[in-house]
Amino acid sequence: AKHDRSGKMKRILFSWFKMAMKTVAIAAAAAATGVLALLPCVAVAAGEAVGADPFGDVGRKSGREPFAPLRTGDPLRKTFTVRTGNDSAMLLRTERGAWVRVGANSVVRRDDTGAFRVMAGQVWASSPPGKTAFTVETPSANVAASGSTFAVGYDLETDQSMVSVLRGTATVSLRSGGWSGTAKAGQFVQYLRNPASNIRLRKPEIAAQPD
Repeated sequence: AKHDRSGKMKRILFSWFKMAMKTVAIAAAAAATGVLALLPCVAVAAGEAVGADPFGDVGRKSGREPFAPLRTGDPLRKTFTVRTGNDSAMLLRTERGAWVRVGANSVVRRDDTGAFRVMAGQVWASSPPGKTAFTVETPSANVAASGSTFAVGYDLETDQSMVSVLRGTATVSLRSGGWSGTAKAGQFVQYLRNPASNIRLRKPEIAAQPD
């Protein structure tokens, strides 16, 4: 059952990947040309992020407050949690100029360091170039990139992390230590932290993305 769900997660991640990357890449290109700076709905204050394109069942919260609907232009505090329901998604812009697309049925947190943590579901990100890497985490893996476009998914049921790179490179490491690798454009990394008892635990492998 875990193998079936693992394969399903991979298919979902790659089917959403191309579509979501178009949205993220278009937004990043528009930001680079200064077009989005003219729009007050995506203006970002220091230490905050902002929702640019939420649709469907989308919520946000900070601390212990309850989830509230997220609307275009809503500012998000330095630390926050967002979640999406079925057939829902949102596009976030950070104060550093990164764009993050949160897919359906996802829960994503941002901590006080600016790192995004995928607790369930998937995100697609376009990180600006710079000395400080943009970081996305899952409960089992860390992903750091600069000037890259990539996807990170986490399956809560199977405890599996996946990383896929469209542009640039992303450094992937295990939160438990012991392995680190760099995935290039067109490659992905898959890591199943707690496989079934009859399956030998293997280190992650960097492989080409399936067609």
